Amino acid sequence: MKKFPKDFLFGVSTSSYQIEGGNFNSDWYYFEKQGKIKTNSQTCCDHRNRFKEDLSLLKKLNLNAYRFSLEWARVEPEENKFDEKEIQYYKSIVKILRDNKIEPFLTLHHFTNPVWFYKKGGFEKKENIKYFLNYLNKIVNAFKKEVKFWIVFNEPNAFCFAGWTLGVNPPQKKDPILHLKVLRNILTCYQESYKIIHQNIKKAQVGIAQDIIFFEPFRKRSNLDWLATFLLDFISNEIIIKNLYEGKTLFPLGLGEKKEKVKADFIGINYYTRLLVRFDPNKFCFAKKIVNPKVKIKTQMGWEVYPEGLTQVLLRFKKYKKPIYILENGIATLNEKERENFILSHLEKILQAITQKINVRGYFYWSLLDNLEWAKGFTPKFGIVKVDFKTQKREIKESGYFYARIAQRKAI
Repeated sequence: MKKFPKDFLFGVSTSSYQIEGGNFNSDWYYFEKQGKIKTNSQTCCDHRNRFKEDLSLLKKLNLNAYRFSLEWARVEPEENKFDEKEIQYYKSIVKILRDNKIEPFLTLHHFTNPVWFYKKGGFEKKENIKYFLNYLNKIVNAFKKEVKFWIVFNEPNAFCFAGWTLGVNPPQKKDPILHLKVLRNILTCYQESYKIIHQNIKKAQVGIAQDIIFFEPFRKRSNLDWLATFLLDFISNEIIIKNLYEGKTLFPLGLGEKKEKVKADFIGINYYTRLLVRFDPNKFCFAKKIVNPKVKIKTQMGWEVYPEGLTQVLLRFKKYKKPIYILENGIATLNEKERENFILSHLEKILQAITQKINVRGYFYWSLLDNLEWAKGFTPKFGIVKVDFKTQKREIKESGYFYARIAQRKAI
């Protein structure tokens, strides 16, 4: 039996929009109403009304940490008009966690925006950063005594790709230049957020959750595939890494600005899979992303299960000597043995990294519940808790009990 450090955190992650339902003032719901997105998020997991039941599952699963997000549109449904009832709802979540000795990891922005913010141009306009900072100030004042870990943005790289390059999420644009401008504005917003949080909470731990896909060239002997892999990794990963952990501005096309160093107190990683990259002059970054054709078993998302990629990701971050938290790692599958093997294989890689002096301090499985997987709808099943979306009945899966046993003994 291999043991984790005594203070290692075992948790799960969720996102408010994907589980709550009834977020009628969010841009995602606005796009649904217009028929631009073919999902139905009116109810989701009905977590807004069942949060006490859902949080009780954390104790049954022997978990000591929980990452969740606030829905900005719920808290501030109209510009500068805050809903105190909704703030109290989120404070109730934190209180339940604290009462059960479960560490809260609070995410302030997980993909969705208030409709009023979207209509002002959202993060496309630098002058709109002030609206997010106003929301941030309100939340910091409300939670500064209860929350230590602050995740300002979830996956700004994926947020920009889905909204401004692929055009599948709001605002559904296909403009890579605008993609880079939005990313720049988000990193500027993060910098200001970091300062505000630390001005109010001296011992706060502040960072982001960064989606890291492990990219490799499809043809190892092809210089063009290596070039495409480099470019895709640069845009997807390296810009954010250099900004947050080295204070360097790497924006191409003259979009960068000299600023004081952007800071992060920890490294937050969301890791799911590997993608192979083949040169294609007609694709963004000249990169065609390919799932390994030799893989026999793929997830419901069509992804390869590749725990070895997590090892490479952790080695990449080792030099920064900051605490590392795996804030998302999960598999969409109907096969519980596959989910158990997924969890075990990735935890094994984390333990190996710890023995190599890589400072990994926590692991959060995605997700607690089966939920709305954005444009994919309700078909992909990531949860360790099954949700019957007709009856809203919850049932811990076999993989949930498997993970609970690991969390209880802190060993594999």
